[in-house]
Amino acid sequence: MSRPDPVLTAAIGAIDDRLSQLAAAIKNMVIAECLTTVTLQLNPQGFAQFDYSVRFASVAVTNLSAAPVTVTTQTPAEAAPVTGTGVAIVPANSGAAYNLAGHSLTLYGTPGDRVTLSVFSRPSTPAWG
Repeated sequence: MSRPDPVLTAAIGAIDDRLSQLAAAIKNMVIAECLTTVTLQLNPQGFAQFDYSVRFASVAVTNLSAAPVTVTTQTPAEAAPVTGTGVAIVPANSGAAYNLAGHSLTLYGTPGDRVTLSVFSRPSTPAWG
């Protein structure tokens, strides 16, 4: 049976120490979960559109208007979709959080309506208010 090489043992120990330090640093990192929060007014065509370079995983919308607002992960179309994957309808004068994921986000409603929007990089517990 041969004895362990002390230089090799020291090198492995140093690698283990460094990996432990890196793991601790990653664990303590603050991840920017909120990509944006904005209060906006829908344009004269009745929509607002956003594109993100990173994938979002959830949105929270406060509909400040007297009509429903449709939120979708699709790019703008001539009319708001009424059903389907990546489509959520926020009732008038209420708020909601949905796990919608993508890079594009379009809100549809009545021209001039105001909406507060927060977009997150992580999923969130769906909520209504």
